[in-house]
Amino acid sequence: MTREGITVSQFFSDSTFGGNAGALSEAIFYRDAVLRELPPDSRSERARRKTARNRSGIVGVRRHLKPVKKPDGRISAYYVWTATGSPQPGQPKTRSFYVGKLGEDGAREAAIAQRLLWEKEMERHEKRRTIRKAS
Repeated sequence: MTREGITVSQFFSDSTFGGNAGALSEAIFYRDAVLRELPPDSRSERARRKTARNRSGIVGVRRHLKPVKKPDGRISAYYVWTATGSPQPGQPKTRSFYVGKLGEDGAREAAIAQRLLWEKEMERHEKRRTIRKAS
């Protein structure tokens, strides 16, 4: 597992721990001990983590060519900046901003603003869940 850039792994040999059951039991004990020391990131922390695939510089924001089907059946494509996020668990959202309508900078800034709005909503949702659990 990886937490805060630290990767932790361990091998538990069947022969050392007396078979499958013993190795599994020891592995679970080890995992639980590591989780106490390095708890999992929250949803909002994971949502902000930039990966190597990110090219826009902003997590959850990308520029791409979006195909659009016209009423007459033809397909056109337009450049857009798209924000993606999941402000609440199980509710993914996507919103596109057209470069032709808002300009390159306007569409990019609108997508960034939308993504930040969803991140704040995610944080509020997490805080409400934490307060309910504490009560």
